[in-house]
Amino acid sequence: ETPGLTNGLRYHLIDICVDELAKVNKDAEIPLTEATMLDCLEPFFALAQKAVDKNVQKRVMDNVLLKFLNQYSFVSPVALSDGAGEEEEDENDAKALILKQVHVGTVSKFIFEIASDVNTDER
Repeated sequence: ETPGLTNGLRYHLIDICVDELAKVNKDAEIPLTEATMLDCLEPFFALAQKAVDKNVQKRVMDNVLLKFLNQYSFVSPVALSDGAGEEEEDENDAKALILKQVHVGTVSKFIFEIASDVNTDER
């Protein structure tokens, strides 16, 4: 924990991290790899592991981990949709943000290792 730092800044960074990674990846010459993704998310994993404030931990779970799985992973509902619908253009834009090089299995293994660590707070 950083004395004097309010949760407002933490919440903002938690809220935008995965969205911004996906946006940058969309136009990148070299796609984001699993290793780079995990490096970028490591501070958030540490917050989820040791945050004194339960609200910070929940925010990380909801807005980093679950957001990646539900919106930006290649097994997300967006990625798996067939593209048939009224809002096809919006769906295509969303599909362009899928982090295809970041495999869910690798991320889940990393999360499992953190969760299994004896130093991880139980909640």
